[in-house]
Amino acid sequence: MAISDYATALVESGVPVITLAANEPDFVTPKPIGEAGMKAIPKWHV
Repeated sequence: MAISDYATALVESGVPVITLAANEPDFVTPKPIGEAGMKAIPKWHV
């Protein structure tokens, strides 16, 4: 079962769920966070 299907099943059973798996953010990632991510990727710290 895909994670989005699992989250949907939880919601339908009454469990409050904040789903982040199947959405695109509607905001730009702050520059310091993007820079930290770019530094972490080559070191496999992700």
